[in-house]
Amino acid sequence: MRVAGSYDASSLAPGRLPPPPVVPPLPVAVRRALPFRVVGLITSDARADGLPRWWAWWIFWVPLLGSVVVGGLRLDWPVYVWLLKEDHPVEWAQFGVMLFSTLVLAGVVRSAVRRRDVPVALLAGLMFVAFLFTTGEEISWGQRVLGLVTPQSLAGVNGQDELNVHDIRVGIPVESMINFSEMLFAILVTVLPWVVRAPAPAGAFARRTAWIRPRWLLLVCPPLHAGTGFALMAGYRFARFFLLPPSVEQSATVVVLKQWMEMGFYLSLTAMVVSLVGGLRRSQRQRRRHRQSRHPERAATGGGTLRPLLPHAVLAAVTTVVFALLTIRSGIAPGN
Repeated sequence: MRVAGSYDASSLAPGRLPPPPVVPPLPVAVRRALPFRVVGLITSDARADGLPRWWAWWIFWVPLLGSVVVGGLRLDWPVYVWLLKEDHPVEWAQFGVMLFSTLVLAGVVRSAVRRRDVPVALLAGLMFVAFLFTTGEEISWGQRVLGLVTPQSLAGVNGQDELNVHDIRVGIPVESMINFSEMLFAILVTVLPWVVRAPAPAGAFARRTAWIRPRWLLLVCPPLHAGTGFALMAGYRFARFFLLPPSVEQSATVVVLKQWMEMGFYLSLTAMVVSLVGGLRRSQRQRRRHRQSRHPERAATGGGTLRPLLPHAVLAAVTTVVFALLTIRSGIAPGN
């Protein structure tokens, strides 16, 4: 006699297990709902660049959930300030992710030069200069790491007496111009991927707008999963420029919150660089007529883009820790 839900082991061939239960597919109306379509687009966009699903959703959720956590920490003011002030965990995390992106871009430039791919070399070279400048500015070009003293000529025009450009005060609002440009850029890269990367290649909209998708734009366009960090930065800058009254906009709570907004912004920029690497790898495979079926293990995990970048991540992490320890040892505080 058989018990309900059991099976007769003698009816199975040796070494075989019973077939798994069949899970019915979601109804068509559910699959066509906007949230499910967005989830599908984000996941498929990441896999097209050889990126696993966990990477895409980690990049997507960390800025958003982190904002909730950081906002909750405002209830404990000392912890909130300690976490977000300069030369503390969030700012060193910013430096780490930007250093990682800079190292990756240096490798992309070297590879493009070796292949004599001039357009990619120029494009990646411009991005490398921009990322290197931003990374250097984050730590005032190593001033507190090396214990350097600010020259008097610069200290007189720098709002924080530091070796950086964004705090210079010479009649031109340098920092305000940078912040406004950052807001415009964040708005652009939040919207652009849904025009460039989201439409299906065989769709009518994609065919009619193919002229706005040159190769260089497809390479540098951020992935869909990077939109959260960009959108939060755009909203933060827009609120400070146009919505908040001066008394709130200049409050310590709003000012130091900038550190987490920049963290999410830099994380999205890092996702853009990693996606660039994935796009170049895909282009090379297409030019060499490789097919994904020849590498089933990569198709299954989607990890083909991340593995070669692991040494860059390790180097960036070790450098960040060493620089943080040297900064503590130097005893020089921001603005001192």
